Amino acid sequence: GQAGAVIDSYEVGMQTWTNEFPQEFQSRRGYDLRNYMPAMTGRVVGSGEISDRFLWDIRRTCADLMDNYYYGRFAELCHQHGMKAYSEPYSGGPFEEMEAGSKMEVPMGEFWVASGNHYSIKLAGSIGHVYGKPVVGAESYTGSPMFAKWQEYPYAMKGQGDWMYTQGLNEFVFHVYAMQPHPTAKPGMTMGPWGWMHSRTNTWISLESSWLNSVNRCQHLLRPGLTVADLVYSAGVEVPGNTPVWPDHLNPTPPLGYYYDVADAGAILNRMKVEGDRIVLPDGMSYRVLVLPEDRMLTVELLRKVRDLVRDGATVVGPKPLQAPGLASRPGSDEELRHLADEVWGNLDGTSAKERSFGKGRIFWGLPMKAVLDKLGIKSDFDFTSRSGDAPINYIHRRLGDIDIYFVANRRRQPEDLVCTFRVENRKPEIWNPETGEITPVAIYELV
Repeated sequence: GQAGAVIDSYEVGMQTWTNEFPQEFQSRRGYDLRNYMPAMTGRVVGSGEISDRFLWDIRRTCADLMDNYYYGRFAELCHQHGMKAYSEPYSGGPFEEMEAGSKMEVPMGEFWVASGNHYSIKLAGSIGHVYGKPVVGAESYTGSPMFAKWQEYPYAMKGQGDWMYTQGLNEFVFHVYAMQPHPTAKPGMTMGPWGWMHSRTNTWISLESSWLNSVNRCQHLLRPGLTVADLVYSAGVEVPGNTPVWPDHLNPTPPLGYYYDVADAGAILNRMKVEGDRIVLPDGMSYRVLVLPEDRMLTVELLRKVRDLVRDGATVVGPKPLQAPGLASRPGSDEELRHLADEVWGNLDGTSAKERSFGKGRIFWGLPMKAVLDKLGIKSDFDFTSRSGDAPINYIHRRLGDIDIYFVANRRRQPEDLVCTFRVENRKPEIWNPETGEITPVAIYELV
């Protein structure tokens, strides 16, 4: 396969200045930053609002520079040398996560054995889906000393990896230490407290082929075609920060059984159009509903796009925008934003008036997401009941031509007895066993 290089997770803190920053700011924001610079030290310049708007312009400029000169330039250099670009574009840097990840062939997250960073997988999955990246990677099964220290083995790890698949992952990238200066010593030498103790000297390495064969089969089926999703949430316009991707960070909350992604402003502006009642992207990915953020802040450019999408037939859920960020185009930007918001939202207030039509589309504000989906006549894509009553089941659905592929994962290390309902028509179900490759027709099923 093609060689690649990776930018790992960002771990050098916030950076806000270069020698050329004033000139870059001037060219991108259209005004001289010098009169407002004390705000960068925590002082108020003009007023609290003016200072906040100026600082948004600073953060936005930092993100532009990181996206273009760091992540973007890295991708250019990889391509010049015939390599793929990979990155883990998240956590604690002065950049916009999704925009940075969009520059790469393979956006990545990471997940650790029995611990955190899982949000970065949903982030990478969303980048892959909204930017047309068929492969979504992850630094997989990294271990801290508390949970690792040679305790990992495939049966204990499988459930976590299957859960990550349902977030959009389809390529494990193992964080390992290849050099073994004493090749007969077992369990061998590692890279220290991190990574995964996965090498030829691991005591069970000769027994893992069945697990890796299962991994290969799952990842092979999770790459072709397109993910089936109903909801796409706008990540908003605030930078930097952790992109809101988990259900409890999103409002209204995505109901169980409805797959969702998150999209940044760039994906909404440059990749979305309407066909019928669906929001469609260039590679064929589509959604039924676009959800706007709670903070009621949008750029005028983004609100114009939202207006056009609804006018053309899209459904949008979210509050009426109140404010445009930044100081550069104030006060004209706020006036234009209010005019656009009045045009689209009309008399909606989220309490007494919660829905209206605009053009060919519809706007909802103040309803639970399930109520919106019911009004649109959209049934859940996947539903289940379990004998235990609390089975932790996750899923992802991909469509390849006229074939529907559902990957259903159980996070418990015990079997669960389920009755599952899938949103398909005129399909004959088969169960594909990733451990053996066996394909079994389902003998008993019901079309409803």
